[in-house]
Amino acid sequence: MHHCRSCKGRSCSPSRTASLRRKAAFNERSLRHVRRTPGFSSCAATNLARLCGEQGERQKGYELLAPVYGWFTEGFEAADLTEARALLDELS
Repeated sequence: MHHCRSCKGRSCSPSRTASLRRKAAFNERSLRHVRRTPGFSSCAATNLARLCGEQGERQKGYELLAPVYGWFTEGFEAADLTEARALLDELS
């Protein structure tokens, strides 16, 4: 066993580490796709930014989510944009 950032210093099994890597790769592919469709982007970008933050890559998460959030000019009371804003505040 080894330690990974997402486990916050606790021992992490190789299968957990592999699972986290697969999740990150999936989210990266998803984000590339949804960047072409802003309606779904905030949810995917929020999930990936959260994952980045959990893995200790707060700046990367912020840089990923901020431009997607910036696309929107209305609808800020919607749950996904409210969540995105809160995460941006947390990551900054």
